[in-house]
Amino acid sequence: KKYRKPPYDEKRDRRQDDFMGKFTYDFNPYSILTFTTSYFHERAGGGRENYYGSEVRRRFGLKYENKGKFNWLAHFHFCDMDHSWVYDKSRDPSKVDKKNYGPKKEWHGLIQTSFPLNAWNLVTLGADYRRGEIESKYNYVSGRKTRTKGKQQIASFFFQDEMSLFEDKLLLTLGGRLD
Repeated sequence: KKYRKPPYDEKRDRRQDDFMGKFTYDFNPYSILTFTTSYFHERAGGGRENYYGSEVRRRFGLKYENKGKFNWLAHFHFCDMDHSWVYDKSRDPSKVDKKNYGPKKEWHGLIQTSFPLNAWNLVTLGADYRRGEIESKYNYVSGRKTRTKGKQQIASFFFQDEMSLFEDKLLLTLGGRLD
């Protein structure tokens, strides 16, 4: 209590709940399917009646790996986030300045393969795709409203050539990526 000085008239607090799960299925010793999920929820109080917020994140992932002469990897990931916050200007609870709400979504997909050209040369090829959407809304007590909205997409192709030379004493890696 001795640290609670104006304008903090309520307890500042934060609570976080975080749950994660991972499930794998081995088709055989060389082929694995993995599903991951997580849920995160944070709530925070800023020390005043109308100064608080929360954030929620839900994530899901699916990955398939196959190891053999050709190693294959395919991965998909989705994340859905929401946050909201209420801001006040002063200790007076009737003076809520603004409310903010912002959802965000992300998708990510990756596929790649690795294979040896010979005993000392490993090549990796792949493609990557990401997409994101975000929206942020502010509602002010004065009646003014603002909104920011956007989308982003990135498609990528990549390669890597890993060469082990001079009886594994020198490792040379060449690679490139186009976004």
